[in-house]
Formats: sequence, C-alpha cells, structure tokens
Amino acid sequence: MKLKQPKQTRMIGGVASLALLLALTGCGGSGTDEIAAEAKGPPANSNSQGASIGVSNLCWVEGTNPATLFVETTITDKSSGEEVPVFESVQIQPLQKVKNQETKLGEIIPADVVIADLNKADAIDPVTRQYATFVTGIDLCAAGLTIDATSVNANLRVQLFNSNNTYTNSKCTAMVDGGLKIGGMGLCQ
Repeated sequence: MKLKQPKQTRMIGGVASLALLLALTGCGGSGTDEIAAEAKGPPANSNSQGASIGVSNLCWVEGTNPATLFVETTITDKSSGEEVPVFESVQIQPLQKVKNQETKLGEIIPADVVIADLNKADAIDPVTRQYATFVTGIDLCAAGLTIDATSVNANLRVQLFNSNNTYTNSKCTAMVDGGLKIGGMGLCQ
C-alpha cells in the first residue's frame, strides 16, 4: 500500500505579505525590542507592584424617619516603594438584611469625599500613612429600607488608577455591639 504525502503548496507570497504587514505596523525589524518591553511591563526584578490601600469603615445608625446610616471611612496607604495611590472614585452601596439574606438597598452613591483632595501630594499623614477620615450619611428611608429588615450595612468601593487590584471593597464594622441590627425598631414608619 502506498501512502500519499500531503501536497505542499508554496507560501512565499503569504510569507512576504506577512513580513510586509509586520514591517508596516512596527511589529517586525528594529524597534520591536522596545515595543515588546512596553507590552511586558516592568522587568521581573522590579518591585513595582502598583499602589495598595487598606480601607476600614466604622458605622452607626441614628434617628427614625428619616433614619441615617453613617459610614466613617479610613483609608491607609499600604504601598511599598515610591508608588502613591491615585484615586478614581469612592462609592457606597447601602445594604439591608432580610431573613438572613443581604440585598442592595437603593442606588450606589458617591462617598462624601473629594477625589482631588485624596490625590493631593500631602494628603497622606507621613507617620500613620492614613488619609483624613471622612463620614458619609445615607438616608435609609429614602433608599427604600423595608419594614422587615433586621440589619443594615454598606459596601464601600474604592477605585485606584495605579494598582494591580483596581478595586478595594470594604464593609462596615458596627461602632457599638449590635449597632447595625435594626429589627423591630421601625426606623422608616
């Protein structure tokens, strides 16, 4: 039995076209080392990991109809090296818990902080590496707090421009034990 060999076709024209295309787009020949280095990012021995932050929220509820959830936020610069965080946004999503199921409450809102203030060169305390603490008040009744809610919370989301982890999320820690439990209090009746 004779085996047939696959027919080879000449690809000179295809190879020449590909070479021309690579040369025209700057992907071939001289200069490719610089482009490849840019695409790869910093060298492997570099310590550039981008900016890093820690976020903590101390929260409490005040009042009835309207009831306000206060979120006191502290952001700490945890970057190593020379990198300083560049903030893009700080937003809060109020949350409520009904029958042990946490659901979103109302819309995502901007936190009560000016992004330009966070991005100032002297915004970080040189000793604690913390930014100035800020407090955001959320009207729970306007957000749609339901009568059967047993507790409230908030998810704060910080977006950085120059971090390997673009978003940092942080929920509330109650200011006092049980401070976010609202079952039976009738806050928005």
